[in-house]
Amino acid sequence: MNKKTDWSSLEPRVCESCGMNYFHRGNTEKAFQFKTRRFCGKGCKMGWLSKLNQGKKAHNNKRISRECIICHKKKEVSPSLSKRHFCSRKCMGIWMSKTNRGKNHWNWNGGKLERNCLICGKIFEFDKGDIRRRKVSRLFCSIKCKARYYSEGKRNPNWRGGIQPEHLKIRNSKEVRDWKLKCLERDDYRCQKCNEIEGLHIHHIIPFSKNKELRHSLENGITLCRRCHYEIHRRL
Repeated sequence: MNKKTDWSSLEPRVCESCGMNYFHRGNTEKAFQFKTRRFCGKGCKMGWLSKLNQGKKAHNNKRISRECIICHKKKEVSPSLSKRHFCSRKCMGIWMSKTNRGKNHWNWNGGKLERNCLICGKIFEFDKGDIRRRKVSRLFCSIKCKARYYSEGKRNPNWRGGIQPEHLKIRNSKEVRDWKLKCLERDDYRCQKCNEIEGLHIHHIIPFSKNKELRHSLENGITLCRRCHYEIHRRL
């Protein structure tokens, strides 16, 4: 056909979807395209296809029934998904948690190791991967034991070379603490002068510095309140 064509000579056609007449689109559409076109636009074409391609008439109606191996739920899927054994990720996770455990897991390294804690001596289990992270990792059964290990002696960050006086070491020892508790229990947790029950101290009758043998003797200790204890030392 020539470039200058009278398109008005073409008779209008009827849309198969909406039933309205539609005309030739001019130079953007050729004559054979207009004669083979069945709809007035894309909207009518897609609407007609959506009604046609449903149920058994659909072009992808080759679905296969598949059953989940966990919940046994049946579902129709396309042939490309027929080899899958689960209906959802949740069922797949349940199956993996049951089967891929211990030696069956792909990341199995021979199980956990056992070791005695450096502080309490308790046997605890740990993974092999913990050894690779740090040289001193997994030497303790808990954070409490680890904190205790690094808070004693030279391992303490506040260590200054052991400059604490000897008398303070003795006063802070376990033996002195036990001696104070026994004195309190004997004196019924009361001051032996004013019968006060708050701010109690344990006083050495024979001074701490004069006799080393009587430092832990119950007969050399007496329970006093703070005020009575200060009055005795003020007189001395």
